[in-house]
Amino acid sequence: MVLIIDDRTNRIPDSIKNLGTSEYVTLFSEEEVQVFQEQLKKNTIEFEEKFKIIVAHATTLFNISEENSVIQLHKMLINYCFANNKIIIFFSGGNSLTSTVIANKYYKISANSFYQKIEKYLSTEDKIDIKPNINKFLFGEDEFILSELLKLRRKIKKLPNELLTGDIITNLYSDAEALNSLGLDNISEKIEQFLDEDLEQQDLEHVINTEINKYG
Repeated sequence: MVLIIDDRTNRIPDSIKNLGTSEYVTLFSEEEVQVFQEQLKKNTIEFEEKFKIIVAHATTLFNISEENSVIQLHKMLINYCFANNKIIIFFSGGNSLTSTVIANKYYKISANSFYQKIEKYLSTEDKIDIKPNINKFLFGEDEFILSELLKLRRKIKKLPNELLTGDIITNLYSDAEALNSLGLDNISEKIEQFLDEDLEQQDLEHVINTEINKYG
């Protein structure tokens, strides 16, 4: 189940505000938001087991940062979710794009985009379990692939000029496997050629850019 924590009811769509009891999505009331804020300040937050995905608006944290910095509050909530196997999503008007911070654990999304997606989800008859399908829910197939390609391009551009370390090689092989599972076997093969020193970095970047242009 998805738990939505938003301290400003005026931006919440009526369909969500009037949701009532749902087995898929729960919206904290104003009183519950206040209780959560007090718990967060004291680092004593605790959510029911049924809430697998926690979605919090940024202002929910900004408005209680007198004693705790916003960064500290973010860390408290993130660490709690990680420790309890919950996905955390922060949403706000300041996020123009949906982005993966840590795959299958931590995401950022714009407020409008999130509410549009959750409304669409609730209007669907055959609802999927969101948690194992979080990337499909947040991005859609093409947007998720584009996001992964952009992330890979940033990683390749930051590679050191000297010999690659073991951690970098391991991570790139993991990226190759992940892209292969998305049907991007051509990119996966080029990464392996690059790691085998059969392909130059600039040539790998060119292949990635060509693929990005198909989705951009």
